[in-house]
Amino acid sequence: MAQKQGKALTLPFMRNKDGQTVSITWPLIKRVFAYARPYRRQISAMLAVILFTTLVGLLRPLI
Repeated sequence: MAQKQGKALTLPFMRNKDGQTVSITWPLIKRVFAYARPYRRQISAMLAVILFTTLVGLLRPLI
């Protein structure tokens, strides 16, 4: 289960080498999105393909 501590989200399986819990903060999320920005088209295409294959998989038993 995720736990919210202050402004950071912590997950029990996310620990560093010292055993301390790693926190996911908004600045970290913004930095990850900044790194992903040049790959927007590829990420969008990948998500579209995932959505399409999921829909096909769900509709297949109905046809």
